[in-house]
Amino acid sequence: MRPELRARSLAVAPLVVALNSSCVYLGIGIGTLVGGATLPTGVGTVCAIASGVAVVALAFSLATARAPGASATAPRGER
Repeated sequence: MRPELRARSLAVAPLVVALNSSCVYLGIGIGTLVGGATLPTGVGTVCAIASGVAVVALAFSLATARAPGASATAPRGER
């Protein structure tokens, strides 16, 4: 999260920042678990799983991207 958004989030909703941090730590934990489980299987398996994770992350990023210049908030009538 960019620093200016994080500072604004702290003033507006501390719960959002707490959830963001928790999700970051959850991702680190899952990555460590998957990496540790696949290391004994060999380099080829590690590369295949890493490639799969990268493809899923890219697909998620593209699916959730907003158009350039799009507002982060919806107009009042569209909520």
